Amino acid sequence: MNTKHQTLAILLAILTSFNEACADLLTLKDGQQRVGYIAGQIENALLLEVQPVPTLPSVQLRFPIAQVASLKFEKNPALTELLRLAEAGDSPTLPALWERFKPLLKNPDSPSAAIGLRYGLLLLNTQSPSSLDAALTLFSQLAADSPTPAERDAALQGTLRALLCLGRILPAHTQASEILKKPTSAPLASEANLTLATLADSDFRNFLEKNPRWQEDPFAQPEYHTLYHKALDLYLTAALLPDAPPELAQRALLGALGIHRLCKDLLSTAEIARDLIVFFPGTTASQTATAVLQSLPTSLPNPDLPKMTPPRTSSKSPSEPIENAPKSEYQNNTQNAKATDSTAASTTTHKRKRSRSGTQQDAAGPLP
Repeated sequence: MNTKHQTLAILLAILTSFNEACADLLTLKDGQQRVGYIAGQIENALLLEVQPVPTLPSVQLRFPIAQVASLKFEKNPALTELLRLAEAGDSPTLPALWERFKPLLKNPDSPSAAIGLRYGLLLLNTQSPSSLDAALTLFSQLAADSPTPAERDAALQGTLRALLCLGRILPAHTQASEILKKPTSAPLASEANLTLATLADSDFRNFLEKNPRWQEDPFAQPEYHTLYHKALDLYLTAALLPDAPPELAQRALLGALGIHRLCKDLLSTAEIARDLIVFFPGTTASQTATAVLQSLPTSLPNPDLPKMTPPRTSSKSPSEPIENAPKSEYQNNTQNAKATDSTAASTTTHKRKRSRSGTQQDAAGPLP
């Protein structure tokens, strides 16, 4: 057993025994109050772990749900750490926790949503059809019943990812488009743009596969420019939205990098690669960008990393817009579809130079 799994075993042991630092409060309809660790619900009984005598093991009490008036949850550091370290191979830890806490999802401050979100992401990572279907069902329930807007938004992010993994193109496009029609959080807006970018990227690649000689076909050229600009613009919008989470920004910039490499635009490929290295050092994305940069011809202009000033952290609150925030060229200027590639490259360069402020992590958690 490696060190990580030993740590998980210890944390799970803490969760299955009374944790003095976790003082959850159970109030019964007759007015009685009990303090302990709320360990979930099985069938119609609430589980409460208490330790009447400090030197003796904890005991688990069961209270019929019909007798419970209210629940108050305290933060549980052991559970938070367990969720952070959990991996797909740690079955059945998370499934068991989710089954226990799922009935308590609608309770404010319940850890149910955090458990469900992490479990859903691990289901996505397994990439099997059954686990992807289970993830979609789980995220849909979380989106409907989670008690806080942030948790519901995170669940919608997971829903979009699950739809893409399952190849359900129309529902993914419809849901992402509907999300962007109304004000929403930066992580969810970035995820929706990234979803649409991924779909546009697929359309562009399908077009190139069917039209390998598009440059010689005057009827295919307009469609090429339309698809190219749409995919690239959506990727950059997802990456450069004010307060876009770094994990999503990296995924979006890698998508834009792929478009430029596909089109053999070496200068733009190098520029995005350098941006990833400068702004996201030490990440998997920066390692990928480094490998790409090293594969490019050394005769390219400015082959070394540019001397760039790191983005300044905005002093404004997350709800306030950042000045000069990039807007969607595809949405705001339909003439982009007829622009030349050189024009697109210069516009792309301008947009990538802007601030990438925002250190908020993706509420749904990063995917590999």
